[in-house]
Parts: sequence; structure tokens; C-alpha cells
Amino acid sequence: MTVNLPRLLFRYPGGKFYALKLLRPFWQNTPHDEYREVMVGGGAVFFDKPKVRHNWLNDKHEDLMTTYRVVADPELREQLVELFEKEVATKERHAEMKEFIPRNDFEIALKFYYLNRTSFSGKTRSPSWGWRPVRSLPPHRWKERIRPCGVKLEDTRMTCLDFEDVVTAPSFGASTLLFVDPPYFHAKQENHYSESFSENDHYRLATVLEKTSHKFFLTYDDCKEVRELYSFARNFPLEFVYRIDNSRDRGGRRKYGQELVITNYDPQIAVDKPFTHTENEAAHSEIVTRMMDRSTKSPFRFPGSKAQAIKYIRPHWEGNPHTEYREPFLGGGAVFFSKPRVPSIWLNDIDEGLVTTYKTIQDAESCSLLIERVSQEEATKERHTEMKHWKPKTALDIAHRYFYLNRTSYSGIMKKPAWGYHPKKSVPPERWEPRILQAHEKLQGVKITSQDFKSVIEAPTRNDSVFMFIDPPYYEADQKRAYEHSFTQTDHARLAAILKETDLPFCLTYDNCELVRDLYDWATITSVSWRYHTANSRKASRKMGQELIISNYKLE
Repeated sequence: MTVNLPRLLFRYPGGKFYALKLLRPFWQNTPHDEYREVMVGGGAVFFDKPKVRHNWLNDKHEDLMTTYRVVADPELREQLVELFEKEVATKERHAEMKEFIPRNDFEIALKFYYLNRTSFSGKTRSPSWGWRPVRSLPPHRWKERIRPCGVKLEDTRMTCLDFEDVVTAPSFGASTLLFVDPPYFHAKQENHYSESFSENDHYRLATVLEKTSHKFFLTYDDCKEVRELYSFARNFPLEFVYRIDNSRDRGGRRKYGQELVITNYDPQIAVDKPFTHTENEAAHSEIVTRMMDRSTKSPFRFPGSKAQAIKYIRPHWEGNPHTEYREPFLGGGAVFFSKPRVPSIWLNDIDEGLVTTYKTIQDAESCSLLIERVSQEEATKERHTEMKHWKPKTALDIAHRYFYLNRTSYSGIMKKPAWGYHPKKSVPPERWEPRILQAHEKLQGVKITSQDFKSVIEAPTRNDSVFMFIDPPYYEADQKRAYEHSFTQTDHARLAAILKETDLPFCLTYDNCELVRDLYDWATITSVSWRYHTANSRKASRKMGQELIISNYKLE
């Protein structure tokens, strides 16, 4: 589902609007259920990102925060809109508003917002006339910003505290993410900011952030002093465009800022050189791709998993360069989690419980809540029995039950799950979080469905090149024991007929039997073997699987 995010409420010096495409990976792939902006300013990041369970906006600028609170109040918001419907943007009215002395919070918001929208660069410190008839938003249209932003601000905590109080406050949720956007170290504060930020404040901020247990990402000007202050953290140099007025400079081009994004966590972003504004689209794509290219482990245990067969399957995806990847039978997703990402990915499985769990892990807020739940679990036979009989009511409940039973049942089998957790060989609940977080990162931007395999295979292509990995239940598999959804002989024959007609390259894995060889006598068949297991057995006792890799191409 596409979320329509509101445009910015204010014009603001140093705002991050033009940097959003480069900043998004720093929060999109970091599960959190509490979000704080320590120095919110114009709030570009807050208004761009989805809200989470707990949201806290702070700024030392009292009139700014008063305006946020007034806009967040539905009744006061509509009164503000009504007054602006009748307002005019003129130099004379601007001069009147500068001299106007508010008597209450509503009038503070009225004055602040008018001057912000009509002053040069939105500056409210010694504001000068800066509204332009062609480029600036007229007062009767200010409601287009006020109403949607006000709705998003509802139920958000808003304060006017020193940054240290916000950074050091204990978490209200399970995982807290801070965005910190202080005045830049070498900024001309007297020109832009109503509240001063001294050199001592810069040093104090670095000290506080070094000690915090919360995750943070911080934006700063790229200078020697900042790099030295944050030598304890990760630095990502970025270059993006910004503007501070309605004019154009340098032959019609806007100014470029050399910036640093600083974090105390690893967002798995590789940046070899600063990305420029003109490269924003490509840069964002490259950042996300690099972040998710690495091989990760599936969060699930799964019967028939291909984790042990990756070395045989890898040549097939490497030998078929592609920009779109599809898995009609996802299961545990061992191949997806092992291979590099491509721009378009479609994962599918008929098991709705499994798909619901994948989608829960994919969503940042739901993922954080799932981690909170499963990290507190105990792997006991009694708890396993309770979970087997639990009737979940929500998607989060379904994911909670599915994940717990998958990790504690024999071979991860979800059909009549039997207790199978081994205290020395199984991954304990307190270590489930890393598996979930890695899966969350890899699943970003991925299409996940629960459809018949035919829909996935025959769907029109969205890109120039498509590669499919197909891993159906094996022909001679014990489906009554291992699979929630049966796969009949008719389904096997139907799959073979559909694949025979497709022009898309596919790599198909099957059990090595004559019936399968007969169905695919028109394709390229390679016989391979690898060890697999369906329990916590030692390697020496694992079975050797006699398998077939079937394709509609020949590897060179």
C-alpha cells in the first residue's frame, strides 16, 4: 500500500527536504517503535517517514513548537486555516505582522506561520520580506500544508527542552531511533537561527551521543572538527543540493552542501564517494542495493531448504544477468537471502501464515513489535504446546505464533508441529533478533504475495530481464507430514506445462525420480547431491539428497 506523506509545513533554513532520498535508507532499514527528533526545525524527516508507535519532536525554539502544537489541535487548526483563507501576502502586511505582539498560543502560531511563509528563506530571526508571486505558495493555499501536516502531528509528543534531556530520556518503546540535525559547526547562526548553538554545545552533543544506548543518525557539515568529534562513530559523506531562498544562483543552479551523516549503528551502506544531487536517484538505488547485496541467513527453519545447495544454484543466477527476480515457492527463502538483490523482486508462497510473517518482518514497526515479543519468549515444551493451541487474532499474532513454532518445532515443520528444540544445538530466543533484523533489511522494497504459482510465472515482465528460481514440493515428498498445503500430481504436471511455455529463464529444483525426468524431458537436467537434514542431527548422520536442477537454458 502506498502511503501519501504530507508536504512540509514550514520553509526552513538548513532543511533536509532535498536530502531525503539519500537519508531514507538510514531509517527505513532500522526497525524502531519510538522515533525522536531532537532538533526538529522544519521536520522534513518526520513528515517524510511513516509514524511509529511513539513519536517525539523537540526544539528549543518556543514559537516554533507552539505553532506545531496549534496545528496539531484539530479545532485550532481549522481556525488557523479560516483566517489564512482571507489573508494577503504583501510587504505591508508582512511589516504589520513583524510588529504584532501575540497574546496567546494561537496568535503566536498565526504570526509565526505568516512570517515563515512570507519571509526570505522562512527566517524568523529579523525576518525580511521574501514572498514571490510566481514561486511562493499564496495564503489561501496554506491549508494544503497545514491540514495534512496537522493530522500527522496528532498524538505526537512535542517539547521545548535542551537536547540532552531528549537524548538521555529512557525509551518508551522497544527500540528507539534518534534523528539529530543541529546547526552546522561553521554555520552563520546569527543569520539563520533564533536559538544560538555554541561551540560548547557541539562538544556537549558529541559527548551525550557517544554515551547513548539509543540508535542515532546525525547530519552535520563535513569539516575537520566534526570528524574529530565523532571519531567514535560511522561517517557517511554525502553531497546534496539545498536552497535558502526563491532565487537561482550560479547560472540557474542551486547550491550544493558537503555533508556528513553520522551513525552509531551499521546501516550496511557502502559509500565510496559523495553522492550529488544530480545523482540522487541513482545514489539512492545504489545505497539500497549495496546495503542488501550481502548474503544473509533465512530467519526460518524449513523442510527442503536449499541452504546446503547454494553452491550448485549460484551459477544459475550468476549466469543469467537479470533485473527482475521471482520465487513462486518461497518457503524459507534460502536462495533469496543468499543472492544479491536486483531492482525488482517478487516472492510468493501459497502458505498465508508464512507470507503474513514475512510481511510482518518487512514492515519496520511490526518487525520491532515482533522482536519485542519473541525476545521475551522461553523455548520450553509447555510453551510450545500453548502456542500450538493459541488462536491468533491479528497479523502480528499470526507472525508471533508462526515464528515461535517454526524455531522450536522439529525441522520447522508447521503442519502438526512437534516439539523439536534442542538446548545445545538450536538458536535460543534471545538470539532470534539478529535473524529477524537481517531479514527485515533484505526484504525492503520486495513484493510479497500468496498466490497460485501460475500467476507469478505468467505475469508480464516489468524489466528487460527476468530470472526465476522455482522450488516446489518434491514429487515423492511426504507431504502429509511436511507441508500445510498439498501439491498434487496434477499440480506437478501443471507446473511442467506452464514452464514449458515460458520464455523466462528458470532454475528448478526437484527430487531425482523418473516421473520428474519424464515431465521435463524437454529441458536441461543436471543431477546433483547435497546433504540435508530435517532435525538437529549431526552432519555425519544427515541424509544425502539426490536432486535434479532443471532449466530451460544451458550454462556455459
